[in-house]
Amino acid sequence: MKAYENKMNDNADRCFLAVKVPTVVDPYNFLQPYKKEIKLSVTKPENYHITTHFFGDIPQTVQEQVIQKIDQLSFDKFPASIETTGYFPNKPPKYARVLYMGIGIGWEKFQELYSIATSLLSGIPFAKRNEFNPHVTVARIKQGNPTALVENWLEFELNIPFNVDHLTLYKSHLKPTGAEYIALKTWTF
Repeated sequence: MKAYENKMNDNADRCFLAVKVPTVVDPYNFLQPYKKEIKLSVTKPENYHITTHFFGDIPQTVQEQVIQKIDQLSFDKFPASIETTGYFPNKPPKYARVLYMGIGIGWEKFQELYSIATSLLSGIPFAKRNEFNPHVTVARIKQGNPTALVENWLEFELNIPFNVDHLTLYKSHLKPTGAEYIALKTWTF
């Protein structure tokens, strides 16, 4: 089934399911020296999250269906930690387009949460269905050769524990100052 491509409809919103993570690292000082050579879009730390399902632009009727289906979710809270750094796509560093922080402890539980939610969402179209890799997007690389940035980012050491006790349906508005996320519903474990 195709994802909804209904940007002309005022009742369609860009939506995704995600786990909000604590503001753990502010990469501003790390990224600042590279901004002279590379055009970057940096995620505000207060917007850090791990997307489980990205729907794209969906009408309110489909948003209501997502809510009804995820209302059936039964899951226990679990410990997790942010331990790794990486980039997408998985090509040489000069082709990097996304810098991320990855999950160490809790990776398997995130996979389980994703699998259960995906089963519940049967029949709901997704804009993207990539292999699920739980991560927090830190920056998007818009222009320039990020090789030095990526090499240094991969050496950045992290060990940030947190508890996963919720899943939230968000709608987002893309603005020149960055994305604004509005929680439509949160399910607590």
